Amino acid sequence: MGFDNILDPIREAVSGMIARAVIRSFKNSKGENGPLVAIELPGQERHEDVTFMQHYGVASFPPKESELLLLFPGGCRGAGIAMGSQSKPGDIPQLEEGESCLYSKFGQKVVLKKDGSIVLTPASGKTVTVESDLKVTGAVNADGNVESGGSVKAAVNVEADVEVKALASSTFVTLSKHMHPTAATGSPSTPTPGT
Repeated sequence: MGFDNILDPIREAVSGMIARAVIRSFKNSKGENGPLVAIELPGQERHEDVTFMQHYGVASFPPKESELLLLFPGGCRGAGIAMGSQSKPGDIPQLEEGESCLYSKFGQKVVLKKDGSIVLTPASGKTVTVESDLKVTGAVNADGNVESGGSVKAAVNVEADVEVKALASSTFVTLSKHMHPTAATGSPSTPTPGT
């Protein structure tokens, strides 16, 4: 028996341990193995209910036709584990060195930029929804309107850029210092600012 005859089964087992495949279907499972995929390898080799292992803290439901990297421990094709997936190249955002992104094929993404900033982008025409209280320790800058279904409170002051028609300009009015000297005590209304 030659040396090559001894190595051939080892080579075959090693070459069969790693493969690329395409997802044919995906199912969420709360069982012991978690999500499962049906996959197809080159040569129309198919496997059902392959464990889809993901990074802790990140869960995804890859679209059909996404590519997978498969591991077959010991070269056993009946016990595959899917390790990571990639959708069509057109879905993947362009990043700069060191940046990371959480994204989906629907267009929304969260990018951790190389300058330290975070960019959160919903799909076109969609909104970002926060389903709990939101606490911001820095400044909040809005380029559009700010609306509230409840009261708005300020610990220090509220400033408003008010247009003064008589002066054909605008001026900032601070509510903590804004006085209406002509308003009568107990009056139900006050004069228009700037009059």
